[in-house]
Amino acid sequence: MVGLEGFTGFSIYDGDGSIYIIGGKLLGIIKSYKSLNLLASTTLGLHGHGAGNSYACYTHFSFLAGVGIEWFVLDNLSLSAEAGFKFETGNGITSFSTDVNTIPSISVKFYL
Repeated sequence: MVGLEGFTGFSIYDGDGSIYIIGGKLLGIIKSYKSLNLLASTTLGLHGHGAGNSYACYTHFSFLAGVGIEWFVLDNLSLSAEAGFKFETGNGITSFSTDVNTIPSISVKFYL
């Protein structure tokens, strides 16, 4: 009924520095059907950008809250989609966004 995910990643750009992210996500099932789950989630993340030609170094903290749907194609394989709200602060900037793309909107999950 409750799940926890961790994530990390990075990108390297030629001349524009690099981007990193690290965080965690807490998921809860609101309603469960035979092969479909309605989900709620909260995500905490820390991400930043290294110095490059077009960017200065920065680090931001993000808090995301969302809802989603997860469909089980097989017993241990699912497709999911989420939408939500994002609050971000750091480096003198604070923003609030309701864009659907503020959190990973589509994912494939394999359960062991």
